[in-house]
Amino acid sequence: MKDIILDAPKRAISFTISRDFKTLEKILINNLKKYEGYIKVASLIEDPKTRGVVIEGFITGEKRVIDSFCKNKDDQNTFLTEVKSENGLGDYEKSFDQFLTKTDVKTKVLYDKSNPKAYNIDKFLEFMSNDKSVFMFFFVGLKPKEYNNNENISIENALINVFQVEILKKTRIQYHLSGRNSRGGTLLNGEVIKTLLLVPKNNINEIESRDFLIKLMEL
Repeated sequence: MKDIILDAPKRAISFTISRDFKTLEKILINNLKKYEGYIKVASLIEDPKTRGVVIEGFITGEKRVIDSFCKNKDDQNTFLTEVKSENGLGDYEKSFDQFLTKTDVKTKVLYDKSNPKAYNIDKFLEFMSNDKSVFMFFFVGLKPKEYNNNENISIENALINVFQVEILKKTRIQYHLSGRNSRGGTLLNGEVIKTLLLVPKNNINEIESRDFLIKLMEL
């Protein structure tokens, strides 16, 4: 199992230069464009948790989230109750012949300086032990040109691998994000996300990525 986990960066490199990467990217971008109007409305939601759940649902095409939001957009508590689910790894799973991908949608309001949660380390390592596994982030950047006016919001996007060089260097381990008998969780760097939204790139250093995985396994 350890060898399979340590092969994850090599799988990631193979995936990011494959046609399957383009296919996954196209699915997510098509959903973004299809529901762009709703996403712009949702971007004005003040509560970041609700805003994230709504936008993730539209990006991944999750019908129950879309239907619930359209029905309860003025009642956020009811919406969150209806769509409450287990906190798994990633928001969207797509299987290919050679790869099994999980993608975590991360919404970033570009004037916000927050550093979003990335993943639970135990769940991440468990997924990496699958010999086809590839874990991606789909970053959605929201940039209001005028506050309280969803018609003036621009939306950026970038499909980025978890081992991308800048992402990896700035990933922080947070032991308190999980309970006892857990390796903890990780945080992304908000400024790195902003940079990658402007210039998406999936450069991966295999040696540094393997070293990072070893560090996680030894926690």
